[in-house]
Amino acid sequence: MAGNQDFDERLDRGFREWVKLAPEVATFSGLTAHDSRLPPATREALFARLEYLQKNQAAVQVFVEELVRVNREINKNPMSIVEERKKLGLLKDLPAKLEEELPTYFKEGVAGGIFPNDGGAESAAKTDLEFFALSGSIKKENPKVDDYWHLAPLKAALSRLK
Repeated sequence: MAGNQDFDERLDRGFREWVKLAPEVATFSGLTAHDSRLPPATREALFARLEYLQKNQAAVQVFVEELVRVNREINKNPMSIVEERKKLGLLKDLPAKLEEELPTYFKEGVAGGIFPNDGGAESAAKTDLEFFALSGSIKKENPKVDDYWHLAPLKAALSRLK
C-alpha cells in the first residue's frame, strides 16, 4: 500500500507542477485556479509545450495511458471516478455541494461523450483547429492537426492499450 501512496503523491505533485506550466491543462481538467494565465491561442502557444513532452517522455506516456484508462473506466461505470476518489481520499476539501453533483456530472458526461475512449485523438484536435481558425487565431489556410499537435504519446498509449 505504501508504494501506491508514494505513486499517488508523485502523480499529484507532477500534475500540480504541470498545470502551473500549462494552465490550459488545468482548465481542461476543470480546475479554474490557473484560468487567468491561459495563453492566447497562437501557433507559438500551441507549440510551447513540445519541449516539455520530449524532455519528460516516460512520465508523459504513463500519464496519457492513465488518462485513457480512466476515460474507459468512466464510460463503463460513471460512478467509478466517485468511488476511486473516496477510496484514495482525493479532493478532501471538495465542497459538499460539488460532491453531490459528481455522480450527475459523470453520468451526463458519459451520455454526452465527453470522455472519449481514444483520448479524443484527432477529432478533438480538428474541432480545436476549426475554433482557432474561426476566431482568427490561426490564419493558415487548411491547417492540419500535425502542424499544431504532437499526438505521438496518445497514439503510443492507444496502441499499448488496445
